[in-house]
Amino acid sequence: MNAPRHLLPLLILALFGGLLVSCAAATGPLLPPKQEGKALYADLVTSEGAITVRLLEDDTPVTVSNFVGLATGKKEWTTPEGKKVRKPFYDGLIFHRVISNFMLQGGCPKGDGTGGPGYAFQDEVGKPTPVEGPITNEILTFSVWQRYILPYIAKHKDDANPEVKRLYDTVLREQKGTALMGRSVDDIRKLTGDTNRYAYPVLIAPVAYGTLCMANSGPNSNGSQFFIVTKTDGCDWLNGKHTVFGVVTKGMDIAHRIESVPKNGSDKPLTPVVIKAVKVYRAAAPKG
Repeated sequence: MNAPRHLLPLLILALFGGLLVSCAAATGPLLPPKQEGKALYADLVTSEGAITVRLLEDDTPVTVSNFVGLATGKKEWTTPEGKKVRKPFYDGLIFHRVISNFMLQGGCPKGDGTGGPGYAFQDEVGKPTPVEGPITNEILTFSVWQRYILPYIAKHKDDANPEVKRLYDTVLREQKGTALMGRSVDDIRKLTGDTNRYAYPVLIAPVAYGTLCMANSGPNSNGSQFFIVTKTDGCDWLNGKHTVFGVVTKGMDIAHRIESVPKNGSDKPLTPVVIKAVKVYRAAAPKG
C-alpha cells in the first residue's frame, strides 16, 4: 500500500530521521565543561578577520564534539599522507569554495574539497518527537498513517474496524490526511488496538542565513568540511540534508567580505583566504 502523494515528502524526512535517532550519542570529553548561563562559541580567525559562531551543542552533540575535537587537537584524525595525529585540524586551512550569495566552504586538508579527517559520521538534522496528543500537523498525520493505520489495515484486510477502514479509504481517496486531523493519537490507538508509542523526527534547524553547516557528499558522510550560509533568504532546499550546528553571532561582515574576493572558475579564491585558528570557549548565553 502506498502513502498518499500529499504525504510523500514527509516520508523522506521520516526515513532520514530514523538514521539520526539511533546514532546521535554525545562524546562530551571533547567539549569544555558546561557552565550555567554560558554557551559554547568558536572564533574562526581568518586572514580577512574573525567570525564568531555559537555552537548548538545540545541539538547537535555529535557534530559539535567532532568540530571542537578537531579544532582543539583533542580528536585523532588522519592526514592526507595517512598519518594519525592529534593536533589542531583547521589551523592553516583555506576556504576552498566561495560562492557569492550562497556560502563559504572550508575544512578540507587538501584544499580542493576532496579531503577530510579520515572518517565519516552521521547527520543530525532531526530530533525525535513523540507521536502523541491531537493530530494537528502534516508530519504527525503522516506518522499516524504510517505507524498505526497502514499496519492495521494490512493485518485486518477482512475484519477491519469500520471507522479505521473509513479513515483509510478517505485518506486514499482525497490523497491527503485531512480525515485524521482533529482526532487524537490515543483515539487511533484505541481503534487499532496498537498500544505502541512511536516518535517522528522534527527538523532541528533550517539552513538559514548565517548558519554554520556540515558539508557532505550524501547522507551520513560528514567529516571536517563545513560552510557558512551567506544567502540572505537561506537555502531551504538544503534543509534536512546538512547538519546545522552553529549560528554566526558576529562577523557576517567578514563572511560577506570573503564571498566578494576574486575567484577562479572553480569558485576558489585567487588569493587564499586562510583559517589561521579556531578558538573554542564559553561565554554568556544569548537571552531569550
